[in-house]
Amino acid sequence: MDRSSAGAVDPADLAALIGVLAVLQGRIYTGEVSADAVVALGQRLVIDAGRQDEDIERHVRQALDDLGQRLRYAAGEYDVPPESEPVAPSQPRG
Repeated sequence: MDRSSAGAVDPADLAALIGVLAVLQGRIYTGEVSADAVVALGQRLVIDAGRQDEDIERHVRQALDDLGQRLRYAAGEYDVPPESEPVAPSQPRG
């Protein structure tokens, strides 16, 4: 990523987007987001259809977490692009 392009986004907007992603991840983890919405998010995040198994929620949360980390890099919080850190397995719905 070209770091010079990071200036095009207001730091407050980056912070807000990072917060939105965190809230969404948490709501998916606790089952507050419908399965249909999770699948739609997965499609929007371009998650391979082959990975849309019973743990699509974890794959979506992983994609959201990775996106949030890249936004943090764009905001200047990291000197180098962060590596993906695995998120916790999904909680059983019930």
